[in-house]
Amino acid sequence: MLARRAHGTLHTMCGRYTPHMTQRFAVLGWGSLLWDDAHPDFNAQIGAWQYDGPKVPVEFSRISQSRHGALTLVLDPEHGPAIEVAWTLSKRDELGSAIEDLQKREGTTRAKIGYVHGREQQARLPNIANTIRTWSAAHNFDGVVWTDLDSNFETKKAQVFSVQNARAHLDGLSEQAKAAARLYIRSAPQFIQTPLRAALADFVA
Repeated sequence: MLARRAHGTLHTMCGRYTPHMTQRFAVLGWGSLLWDDAHPDFNAQIGAWQYDGPKVPVEFSRISQSRHGALTLVLDPEHGPAIEVAWTLSKRDELGSAIEDLQKREGTTRAKIGYVHGREQQARLPNIANTIRTWSAAHNFDGVVWTDLDSNFETKKAQVFSVQNARAHLDGLSEQAKAAARLYIRSAPQFIQTPLRAALADFVA
């Protein structure tokens, strides 16, 4: 077969082989990434959501300032059940750009975006990162990024997170804040089934 190399790219009679193939990055989601359409710039950089992601523990255990005190979903191995979360394919082919898209969407710092990429990783919870890496390899991704915010309930409330304490927090919110909290819980994907969500059926009704 005839072949020649030009400018670092090998050309053959069958087509073109490029040593540096396009990389594929998955973005994980379990909360407002899936339903909040107020971020068109982010949504323009991802594909359709799929629902066979890795199983990771999540719970509504973070008090969100931007949502007026609503309890939002975060990775929480202490309180959350392992749930098969959603994923989407980033349209970026460079890790830094995929991270930056998610960072801007979440309004957080780069340190709060988790990722695995080959042997590299940034993760608050190494065991969960290992789970995600295994899933990534099985799906032939080059890397995965996710929001890595933690539960701040104990810090904010000076009490441990529990279903009872979380309900008391929600009951103590203003009517405007309760409306924001109800919207977030109602809008969460149906695959999100946690102890707190089950206990809040009457709150969101």
